Amino acid sequence: MYSMKNHRNGRNSGRRSTPAPITGLPVAKNDEVVIDIIGMNHDGEGVGRSDGYTLFVAGASG
Repeated sequence: MYSMKNHRNGRNSGRRSTPAPITGLPVAKNDEVVIDIIGMNHDGEGVGRSDGYTLFVAGASG
């Protein structure tokens, strides 16, 4: 997720801000967990679940 700051000319500066971490989630980005892939989304990512949360896994095969 990127936050773009608009200038008077309507263009953005391209600066990115880091979003605040979300607490209470079962996994963090790049964590390794074992899940069953239950489907694939339209972008080709695997879809699985962990502790009631839906996870999207790049490079997974169903």
